[in-house]
Amino acid sequence: MKKEGLALAVDLGASGGKLFVGELKDGKAEIHPVHKFKNKIVLAKGRAYWDFLRIFDEIKMGYALAQREFDGQITSIAIDSWCNDYALISGHGTMIGTPRNYRDSRTFGWVERSFELMPQYEVYKRTGQQFQRFETSYHLLAEKEQDPDILGIAKELIFIPDYLSHLLGAKKYSEYTIASVSNLYNLVENKWDEDILKAYGLPKEIFMPIVYAGDKVGEIAKDVTDELQVPSAEIYAVGSHDTASAVVAAPAADDEEFIFISSGTWSLVGAELRKNIMTEESMRLGFGNEGGVMRRNRYICNVMGLWIIQECVRMWNLQGKNYDFAGLAEEASKVTTCDTVFIDPDDNRLFEPANMPEVVAQMAREQGYTPQNDFEIVRIVTQSLACKYRYVIDNIEYLTGKNFPCLHIIGGGSQNAFLDQLAADYLHKPVKAGPADATGIGNILTQWIGRGMLRDLKEARQVCAASCGIKTYQPSGDEKFEKNYRKFLRDIGKA
Repeated sequence: MKKEGLALAVDLGASGGKLFVGELKDGKAEIHPVHKFKNKIVLAKGRAYWDFLRIFDEIKMGYALAQREFDGQITSIAIDSWCNDYALISGHGTMIGTPRNYRDSRTFGWVERSFELMPQYEVYKRTGQQFQRFETSYHLLAEKEQDPDILGIAKELIFIPDYLSHLLGAKKYSEYTIASVSNLYNLVENKWDEDILKAYGLPKEIFMPIVYAGDKVGEIAKDVTDELQVPSAEIYAVGSHDTASAVVAAPAADDEEFIFISSGTWSLVGAELRKNIMTEESMRLGFGNEGGVMRRNRYICNVMGLWIIQECVRMWNLQGKNYDFAGLAEEASKVTTCDTVFIDPDDNRLFEPANMPEVVAQMAREQGYTPQNDFEIVRIVTQSLACKYRYVIDNIEYLTGKNFPCLHIIGGGSQNAFLDQLAADYLHKPVKAGPADATGIGNILTQWIGRGMLRDLKEARQVCAASCGIKTYQPSGDEKFEKNYRKFLRDIGKA
């Protein structure tokens, strides 16, 4: 049977890649997982890399599997991924070296050093960005100092998802949402900021022209289809930055301004707004303005997120314990011995790969408590995350002058019922959790907008709400959570 409008989403995350086929039927989206693979940081000689060509090979394999499973009827494809990381390309079109991972240690100290090149607020009022060491600008400054020969021969810089699209057959481009978080893009004038590039000594010629989510950017090239023995498909730009794609799938009623957490390896805590907020106070409180799909603004603050627990599980599994995330969350929810012990999830000690259980335990000991088992470690991290969410959202409401009635938690972390309930309890707001695969779904919805199958974001979100099971968590109203939150603020020095 012929199917209309089949779209393939390639969603790449720090821990794995997933490919989904989407079918639009009677106002609902049917989402079919077709391929997934693991991804991880590769450490070599103290440097952190991505296994980039294996990622590309997995995408090709997944595309071939999808076309065969759906009888060659997939007619469009789009790729999203984490942000900031890039490939450098020679004048002959060859990738120079292996793309580095955003957690690479080379950027240490570069946030502060960059302010000597251009004052902090001068940068902020142009880019509107947070100042985080993983951003593209700091990687380029570090690369310019440590590997000047590599940057010296580069003719093009292309972000990871956009370069993968190019390898499939798309033209060379930078999609707006991922360019906007580089701390090199002027959100006010909507272009690469030549003054920042000049101050940093970076060649403006290497930066690609901007395209927008929903634009058609090419089609699967003949060399790829010949290799895979499957038909071609159109390639679309979506929110190349995975958070931008995820927020498309937030089932917000009537497409109004709303608060959200895109929960996964990172917790991206923010609000979708119609306008930017680029004041000095916004900068001081650590907020960034990120370009969204259909030119919305994602007003956002990065919180370390479930990376901390992922690293704990990695270490425990190396020790032969074989934990799974759901089981750990369930056991941690039963713990009552340490429910007033908190750490700051954004402490720098938690950023890089480490013996994370010991790092968390040491931070707890600094608060006067020694964790007794692994479940207490998970409990401490989870309740600290919920409190940090409250802190960030309180600041969003202060800076916007709005009281948002509920919180949307989207992404894989929305399946963590313990964290979702704690977020509702600490925020004193209902939490609407789901969809778990928000990024892939948002990717597909954006393709359908670009192809004219959906009118706009409002209709896309209506389709999502009608298609995805959303679970609501109500706040308990127990006053202990307010008391505990005040202790959290004192413990992290924010009282």
